Amino acid sequence: MVFPDWQILPYDHISPDKKIISSRISILYHLSKIKKGLLIVAIQTLLQKICPYKYIYRESFLIKKDNFFEFKNLISKLENIGYHKKNEVKEIGDFSIKKSLVDIYPVGTISPYRIYFTENKVFNLKLFNINNQLTFKEKKSIVIMPKNEFPIHQDGIDIFRKNYNQIFSKIMEFNNFYKNVFDKKNFFSMEYLQPLFFVDPLSTLFDYLSKNTLIIYQDQYQKKSNEFWKKITERYNILQKKCFDLIIKPEKMWITTKELSFFLKKYSSVRILLSKNRDTKGFIKNNYKKLPEFFLNNNTDEIFSFLKHFSGKIIFSLTQEECIKTFLKILASKNIYPKYVKNITDFKQKFNYFYIIGNLYNGFINVKNNFLFVPINKIFPKFNQKKPLTLIKKNIFQKKKNHLNQLKLNDPIIHIEHGIGRYQGLTKIKTASIESEYLIILYAEEDKLYIPISHLYLISPYVGILEENVPLHKLGGDSWNKEKKKINKNIYDHAAFLLDIYAQRSSQDGFSFQIDTKKYELFCKEFPFKTTLDQDEAIKCVLNDMKKSIPMDRLICGDVGFGKTEVAIRAAFISVLNNKQVVVLVPTTLLAQQHFDNFKKRFYNWSVKVDILTRFRNEKEQENILKKIKNGDIKILIGTHKILLKNINWYNLGLLVIDEEHRFGVYHKEIIKKKYSNIDILTLTATPIPRTLNMAMTGIKDLSIISQPPKERLEIKTFIEEYNPILVKEAILREISRGGQVYYIYNKVKNINNIARKLSNLIPEANIKIGHGKMKNTELKNIMNGFYHHRFNVLVCTTIIESGIDIPKANTIIIENSDCFGLSQLHQLRGRIGRSNDQAYAFFLVNNLKKITSEAKKRLDAISSVNNFGGGFTLSNEDLEIRGIGELLGKEQSGHIQNIGFSLYLKLLKKAIKILKNGGERSSLEELVKKSDIELYAPSLFPSNYIFDVNKRLFYYKKIANSKNKNDIEKIKFELVDQFGKLPIPAKNLILISKIRFLTEEIGILRIKSNNKIGIIEFDKHNFINTEYLLKLFKKEPDLWKMENSTKLNFFHDFKDNYKRLKWIKNFLKNLNKKIIKFK
Repeated sequence: MVFPDWQILPYDHISPDKKIISSRISILYHLSKIKKGLLIVAIQTLLQKICPYKYIYRESFLIKKDNFFEFKNLISKLENIGYHKKNEVKEIGDFSIKKSLVDIYPVGTISPYRIYFTENKVFNLKLFNINNQLTFKEKKSIVIMPKNEFPIHQDGIDIFRKNYNQIFSKIMEFNNFYKNVFDKKNFFSMEYLQPLFFVDPLSTLFDYLSKNTLIIYQDQYQKKSNEFWKKITERYNILQKKCFDLIIKPEKMWITTKELSFFLKKYSSVRILLSKNRDTKGFIKNNYKKLPEFFLNNNTDEIFSFLKHFSGKIIFSLTQEECIKTFLKILASKNIYPKYVKNITDFKQKFNYFYIIGNLYNGFINVKNNFLFVPINKIFPKFNQKKPLTLIKKNIFQKKKNHLNQLKLNDPIIHIEHGIGRYQGLTKIKTASIESEYLIILYAEEDKLYIPISHLYLISPYVGILEENVPLHKLGGDSWNKEKKKINKNIYDHAAFLLDIYAQRSSQDGFSFQIDTKKYELFCKEFPFKTTLDQDEAIKCVLNDMKKSIPMDRLICGDVGFGKTEVAIRAAFISVLNNKQVVVLVPTTLLAQQHFDNFKKRFYNWSVKVDILTRFRNEKEQENILKKIKNGDIKILIGTHKILLKNINWYNLGLLVIDEEHRFGVYHKEIIKKKYSNIDILTLTATPIPRTLNMAMTGIKDLSIISQPPKERLEIKTFIEEYNPILVKEAILREISRGGQVYYIYNKVKNINNIARKLSNLIPEANIKIGHGKMKNTELKNIMNGFYHHRFNVLVCTTIIESGIDIPKANTIIIENSDCFGLSQLHQLRGRIGRSNDQAYAFFLVNNLKKITSEAKKRLDAISSVNNFGGGFTLSNEDLEIRGIGELLGKEQSGHIQNIGFSLYLKLLKKAIKILKNGGERSSLEELVKKSDIELYAPSLFPSNYIFDVNKRLFYYKKIANSKNKNDIEKIKFELVDQFGKLPIPAKNLILISKIRFLTEEIGILRIKSNNKIGIIEFDKHNFINTEYLLKLFKKEPDLWKMENSTKLNFFHDFKDNYKRLKWIKNFLKNLNKKIIKFK
């Protein structure tokens, strides 16, 4: 295992990622308990002092199933060791109380835990999914370790105060650090004040190691240690001059090179001599050599040439067993046939080639035995990619305010019958001894409307422009009614327009692709790693589309690195098998090259000619490509907009793949419409444009979402800051000091050289190059290749890298004038980093935060609130709201739409499309959302001691109100019991009334009203009631029933219990439903 570094600068103002701290604490806790194992530590991490040995064990405690543990004691213990009480557990260090349940995300665990209590006994422990909050696996016990590497309980704070006053007596409590610690408000960036929290001095990693530990280290450790100490001293001296910074002396935080040497001598050790000009006395000659340089650059041709000419035995290493068939087939094409072996002794067999299953990263040559060890990732980098973490997908449509649970007091809200008001919270009201919960809306002239929770389907959050200043409607006024008529007409007009687009495409004759299952499965097995559930679903949908005779028009939405390309590659394979050509359209030459490389590797074993057409190809090459396209030699062509502008005569084109469609202008899209109207179209994007998004969300364009992030990837830390040269310097130094690379985005070619010079003066140790679209083709290509191969560490460039090559070592991006960029651009640019397991940082800089426009502020707020894990679709929703509905309908039609808000507009538009699609007539807005009127006079709510959080109650009220059938209600019931425990009677009533509502709508009941003595059922004129069944019922129980008129039925019963009454009504309707006559 690797003991991780904090991945921040010495005396940094940024705290390490929570996952890094969690990993460090977990390793320290388990280190003394591990009998065998390997711990890998970087030199700067080994130098850093850590919390005293006893601290972690003293603060940790065990929770075991079936053991007694006082409920109240658990809460105080968690708070004492740094855990934060939240309404919902979302990240490491959170905990949440739910009556007899406690949710907690402990340090050192992959998933959070749900602890079930019966009084003061733990009767169950379960893991739960962070996205849907549902449990999935039982556990027997869990160790709760402290959240921080220093104590934040009162004893720790008292020690901090004492030590602080001794060291920084001149600064005292005027300092924010002091105040925050004393008030227990914020412990962010306190890591370099760690010694102040302890009485004892800090420990070293050596204090955690057992006496029989063997330490293996390189001879250059002293040089590396001295270099690191030089950086520490430089930063200490610079920051010490700033009176507002608290700086602990370096020797309190790090051990010296001399101390390191002392510790190393205390243990049995192996010293590796790397220096050539050194005395080798006492050293055993190393019989191992590094692999040649071309292995590092993944130069496949040179690698295979070297393998063929190597005179000894070659051992290949694979990390994933499922890759074996693909790997063997690739090697067989080179006349290499390795034999599987389990251990080293088997290498003595009379074979030249072997392979093992094992995790070998760099490879080496054993000179003595003439063995060559080659990890397969050095030949094919994709084999090194780790399997994605399979998660239950969260609802990607759930965005910032699409659900009422995100509402804050005074947020604008819409009632379909009364218009826009402001949300004033929930309140409980008792009528006739029945307690119910109501949502309050404030309208113009201070009028208030109380909405029963059963009517929340009439409510939508207002999401549009000028949310802060949106005018309120007057209750009973005429302005909302007039507006509704206009809105109603335009919703149906727009629905008809979208359906017309859909009908035009559906009426065209396409090609029905046939799938050769054996060949297709063989091709899929060559994919070097497992597909995610999302990818599988997207691929399945694409293949089904291709089999139809109607041209495919599907949008695949997924963030950078989430696997969209493989979906397109599989579609391309089906096209090629059907003797149809494929064209892949991309916005930049860099992305074209990346796709070309990926497609070429995937089709390597299938004799499929793949080519590329960009501005990097000369005239002669372009002419040759056009000839081969015409005669069918080229099966797959990848290129930029040149493909659209060239007069290409296709031999037999069947599939168009458009990657990052938002980068193509209106002119290019018109060409696509004319040229490629009757072929299958697959669109790939991280952030769809408003028009495409709208068509996807309303069902006109087919949509697949890939939202699962690769395993072990850390969330990018995003900062919105005013430009500051010190901040820029620290951000770049933080990255390059750990061997990483930096993108510095400046989008004006005219001044880009000046920016690069300014950065060179600011950070002399940085190796800086420039890249932009106006450079010569060969020059730009060399720059990008140089950055890819890590020949320099800072690339100052324009947005040319927005869609480009994958560089795992680039984990910091700085964007100047970020307020001038679109939201999708910001997201795409941020997606260039965070492609490895290292902590990544994105800095969006502006000149003056107070002077940026309101729209720019919204964009920056949106990008900082949505993470890099599948956030592209969410940001597209945000972008559409920021720009306004005019992006969809045009300015003339959209003015009045702003009065309804995008959320309700989309909801009504979907229903209007459904009505028109099924041949129905236009109806009013109220009828679009109309439901049965139910008054059953039984307490039906979530008691506040069952769901504590008001917004969480509101979320489930709305979810129940919006549910579409009985299955939805059963799922909600399961969620509630799983998350909050057994349903109390009022919550049971609420669930039962919801089921009654569905039955009334199925049967055709307009209204049902009941108390414990009498009830009224009012039927729709066009109902589905079997009158013969009712007549038999009347004869059997004449005192129970009375038909008042042809549509009104009274019933009489003496119920003592509300729940039993509701069950009786539900069963009656259920039986009535069984007797429904289905009219055609």
